[in-house]
Amino acid sequence: MDFSAPHVDFVIICYVVSAVLLLAMSTMIVMRSRRADRQLAKLETERAKWRAAKTATR
Repeated sequence: MDFSAPHVDFVIICYVVSAVLLLAMSTMIVMRSRRADRQLAKLETERAKWRAAKTATR
């Protein structure tokens, strides 16, 4: 890349904005995945309790 070009500032800003957006999207994906994992673990625990209660009444 020619750093003496008149539009180099625009190109660098575009790279920085792209990097920030990719980082933000990656962070959101990781956070949603962790939340989904916690919800799944909670549901599995509730289901195990429900099944144990169901078999205890038989």
